[in-house]
Amino acid sequence: MKCRVAPMLEREHGIHFGHYVILSHIHNGIIYPKQLADRMGTPPSMVSRILEELQSKTFISRSLDPEDSRRIRLELTPDGTKVLLATRQTMQHVTNSALAHLGDLEEFTDTLERLVLALEQIDQNRDTPGDSPTQEKL
Repeated sequence: MKCRVAPMLEREHGIHFGHYVILSHIHNGIIYPKQLADRMGTPPSMVSRILEELQSKTFISRSLDPEDSRRIRLELTPDGTKVLLATRQTMQHVTNSALAHLGDLEEFTDTLERLVLALEQIDQNRDTPGDSPTQEKL
């Protein structure tokens, strides 16, 4: 999905997919750069670079944390909130279009649920000690 959405975000909103992810995290309360890096599994240097890009676009602001002056707080600006809402609408449109091609959603959902149950059963069988074909018997 990222491959289809990323060019649209760039073209329609002037942001990269990584920008969208970080804006979403900040909107959802992840307000420190280290939290972002940890949550995203991304090196802090890469997060810092993206934050600089977002700040230059006036989508975020950085300020000292009033409770701990060693930390920098991140906040969406009004422009950042506006672009985040617009990108979410684009993402929703793409998702709805893709779902429309699936046909009967109830049947699709049932199939996904059966798949999840089958995968869980495989995991349980693999984790159950005892007669496993890969275990050597003494």
